[in-house]
Amino acid sequence: MVFCNLDCYMYKGKKTTIMGLGLQGSGVAMAEFLAKKGAELIITDIKTKDKLSSAINKLEKFKNIKFVLGQHRPEDFSRTNLIIKGPGVDWNSQYLAIAKKHNVPIETEAGIFIQLVKNPIIGVTGTRGKSTTTHLIYDILKQSSLKAVIGGNIKEKPLISLLGKVKRKDTFMVLELSSFQLEGLKKHKKSPKIAVITNLMKDHLNRYRDLEHYHKSKETIVRFQKKDDFAVLNYDDLKVRRLASTVKSKVWFFSQDKLKRSNTVFLYKKNVYVRYHKKLIKLFNIDNLKLIGNHRLPNVLAAVAVAKILKLPNRVIKNAVLNFYGIEHRLEIVREVKGITFVNDTCATVPEATMMAIDSFKSVILIAGGADKKLSFADLAQKIIKRVKKLILLPGKGSDRLIIALKKLDPDFEYKKVKNINEAVETSREFFQRGDVVLLSPACSSFNLFNNEFERGDIFKKAVRDLEF
Repeated sequence: MVFCNLDCYMYKGKKTTIMGLGLQGSGVAMAEFLAKKGAELIITDIKTKDKLSSAINKLEKFKNIKFVLGQHRPEDFSRTNLIIKGPGVDWNSQYLAIAKKHNVPIETEAGIFIQLVKNPIIGVTGTRGKSTTTHLIYDILKQSSLKAVIGGNIKEKPLISLLGKVKRKDTFMVLELSSFQLEGLKKHKKSPKIAVITNLMKDHLNRYRDLEHYHKSKETIVRFQKKDDFAVLNYDDLKVRRLASTVKSKVWFFSQDKLKRSNTVFLYKKNVYVRYHKKLIKLFNIDNLKLIGNHRLPNVLAAVAVAKILKLPNRVIKNAVLNFYGIEHRLEIVREVKGITFVNDTCATVPEATMMAIDSFKSVILIAGGADKKLSFADLAQKIIKRVKKLILLPGKGSDRLIIALKKLDPDFEYKKVKNINEAVETSREFFQRGDVVLLSPACSSFNLFNNEFERGDIFKKAVRDLEF
């Protein structure tokens, strides 16, 4: 085995409350892990049994699990030995305050994972681009002689589930890490062997008290690195670049402009270069990329930097990168018919991401909107007025705030409100013509209508494929 004997943590018979089951997989994986260790589990979630039925069905075989659904009970946080906080739960929860008052330890999936794992970790975080970067690093490693698995903040790849699957000590764990997961690492003062920060932008201001607090959570990925670890940082993002002066690890920069310093990957005259050990190597021309969207070039550069840290052959890197089409739910081409292209970018949950998506195409019919994250829509509104052929809005407070931003710029701006994704796709046929792109890029979170952004994307894809021409 590549990690310590799990029984040494003595979960057997331990009363444990899991706060937040959820539907993205990490809650179920955590429950299975602890139930198999013999813990006496209470799983509590404010969602009802009906809404959580798919997750509950996976846990029915365990007799040592009890469910408290549609509510949280104070006694489940005071009369227990351990609390496992789900990623969707705010640390300021009144129920976690009860646990703290009664000196009940609070853990997270990421916190337990980081204590147990012994494999080298390549961790990727950032406001945008972390999923694409993580998957591209994984693809490069798969085509090399190195062993790797992928997981973390990825659909159906929770951290805790990786522990039992990996048997070799030299297998790299390529992990996408959200700010919420990194909070779990902070408690144990641990950071990955190789840490990548794609960028630091505005997000999750509905969960963090301010932007600095959110960014500090992201910075955990490099904060506890050692001198023989590596930090891969975006030179073009001033907030990220400044971290180089604070980390103890070896720094590699990536940039879309030419860099003269060593240990860098950069873009120059449409070619990707690597500069290290006084060598300058040209790897490939970006015109040959299959990945859509120039805003994803930093993701490519970051992945190349990780590959060079691992001393992978240039031919392997080039072949993997040039044959990478991207991943599900991020500028994913769903269907092309009669000159009209349907693109699923459901994971664009902040305005900046949607702006970048709009700029990736010439003629856009945009489906956007959803729940509010307390982010500014001023710049996105300008972009929509200048570049979007027609705007279709899903329900939500975020949509309402976007309308206000649009009306400030143009009181006569026209848009179409719909009730759901299916109606949005059907409505798009009123406007599209040959050469148009129907783009789902919401700029908002999904939780007012969907379990998560992936469900939103899946429903969009089905509606597009069912659309008759």
